[in-house]
Amino acid sequence: MNKMKDAFTYHGKVKISYKINGKTYEIPAHNLGTQNLFKFLCRSLCGANVINDRPIQIDIRTSTQSSFLYSESILIDKLAVSTTYIDDISVGWMAKFTAELKYNNLNMDISPLEQNYFRLYLQNSSEEDFAYVGVDYLTLAQLQAGTQLQIDWCLYFDNIGQQS
Repeated sequence: MNKMKDAFTYHGKVKISYKINGKTYEIPAHNLGTQNLFKFLCRSLCGANVINDRPIQIDIRTSTQSSFLYSESILIDKLAVSTTYIDDISVGWMAKFTAELKYNNLNMDISPLEQNYFRLYLQNSSEEDFAYVGVDYLTLAQLQAGTQLQIDWCLYFDNIGQQS
């Protein structure tokens, strides 16, 4: 059992980028996978039809300083993602989900004075969370009228015990 645990690895990276006055800024972060992600992988390996269970959207939820329950979405509509699959042994195998967050899709203003906590969630159509990452309120506060944030969410899988 330990051999499998040591051989198969997963890690996720999220990159949020935006432009101000023609200069591009990037904020990298590592996400945490949920039990739903690993359940999805196991079901797909066993031949279950998972096409309707795959990640298709991103939600952003907030929590106040006094509560760490991330239940309130700050989006008018969830962010639809485009997907890319990469099979490259130099990086392992990667599934990439890309979305754009536009200012007019927020149902609240992000103020640096409020100092709320935020998380991005990668979800399927049933709103089951596959992975999440914390986002600093200062990052979201960069989103003003006429601007947008680019979200690139990559899930990496690797077999470190694999022989070439």
